[in-house]
Amino acid sequence: MNMNDILLAVVVLIGAPIVGCIAAGIDRKLTARLQGRVGPPLLQPYYDVMKLLSKDNMIVNKSQNFYAVVYLVFIVLSLLMLIFRQDILMIIFVYTVSSLAIIVGGMSTGSPYAKIGSSREMMAILAYEPILILYALAIYLLTGTFKISEVVSASTPLLVYAPLYS
Repeated sequence: MNMNDILLAVVVLIGAPIVGCIAAGIDRKLTARLQGRVGPPLLQPYYDVMKLLSKDNMIVNKSQNFYAVVYLVFIVLSLLMLIFRQDILMIIFVYTVSSLAIIVGGMSTGSPYAKIGSSREMMAILAYEPILILYALAIYLLTGTFKISEVVSASTPLLVYAPLYS
């Protein structure tokens, strides 16, 4: 791990929320246009975060904060593992643990709205997790490894082996 890797990690950890908010704003705007509406401003996700941070912190129970911190730590850890080109399966596992923490945290509050949000998160996991595992398995079958550093340095791009590639 050299200085360039550390600098890249800092830039990504700062840039990911910014790019994520802009992407969410573009998604909201595009969805509204497809439905024949004007939609919210492009920076609406930033406004939503600022409004959320200005509200009073309402703690229902102590475990709620614990699960929020676990979620944040595991999200950052999975992003760092991706930056440092670690094992694909481990990245998927760490990301899944973060999602499970937010589900358990939502269920621990007792709020019906939090339970609905947790249920939606569970359904999202059930939708994307098998596909992630199948892609990781396909990468392993093609390259013989789960290490991103070795997959990236492979002689043939994985896109050549992708389904429906012509």
